[in-house]
Amino acid sequence: RKNVYTFTKWSDAEEIMKISKKVQKAVVIGAGMIGLKAIEGLNAIGIDVTVVELAPEVLSRALDKDASRIVQRKMEEAGVEVITNNEVVEITGKGNTATGVVLRDKKKIKCDLVIVAIGVIPNTGFIKESGIKINRGIVVDERMETNVKGVYAAGDVVEALNMLTNEKMPIPIWPLAYRQGSIAGDNMSGGTLVYKGGFPMNSIEFPGAPTISLGIIDPRGEGYESLIKNDSKNGNYKRIIIKNERLVGAILVGDDVDRAGILTGLIKEQKPVTAFKDKLLDRNFGFVHMPKEYRREKLEKAI
Repeated sequence: RKNVYTFTKWSDAEEIMKISKKVQKAVVIGAGMIGLKAIEGLNAIGIDVTVVELAPEVLSRALDKDASRIVQRKMEEAGVEVITNNEVVEITGKGNTATGVVLRDKKKIKCDLVIVAIGVIPNTGFIKESGIKINRGIVVDERMETNVKGVYAAGDVVEALNMLTNEKMPIPIWPLAYRQGSIAGDNMSGGTLVYKGGFPMNSIEFPGAPTISLGIIDPRGEGYESLIKNDSKNGNYKRIIIKNERLVGAILVGDDVDRAGILTGLIKEQKPVTAFKDKLLDRNFGFVHMPKEYRREKLEKAI
């Protein structure tokens, strides 16, 4: 239908903006990263929005339950209706125009715009008969080469190493796509660069709730330690996840997001945090809390 859109391409946003002045009510299907960016934009131009999410919480793949509750509250304070544990089973309409949706619980919602934001999967259909190994994405080695010699792949379409879990999986984010592409290009031209892996990183700023998550945010199994500071009343939340005295994950909501760069570095470098673990939750945590040797090393690299 002509007023049903996805939200994964620039052209989607352009088309939605063209019709936005005629839109009073929108339904967004999915409250993940893509869905929240759509909601943020629609809310900013004064469109009434209802979001329908299958999971029990918004941003369920990027945040834990406590952080999700803060973000959902901020959404609701901004006038967004949030429906979780439900799904759209039918888009209703007249001719080729959508006029509403029907939910699994039979609830009907009238609208004049529907945005389907239920995520993306690697587009591998065009190589299914090529002999290239595909799992959840195109499988590559540390040189970004597929199982077919001389054929390389990089970016959102590949299944590459997650350095924190030692598993191969798609991690569709720009910084990793850039690095993988550089390594693939180098090796295609005779180089010897190696991809040492990456980890999930998510960032979104819904009004009043800037949010960043890094690495492992839903630890399962033994050996994990969580440090938590929950100031939900003021919209602030910080969770640090540690394994073997090394930082492997973090969730930041509110005031602490400006420390995300330091935490990202600690996850990448997998340096022991024992000496300053008791400072990780501090609002002003920074390099000053780290051992002199580590600060000297970082300074020398910068020079």
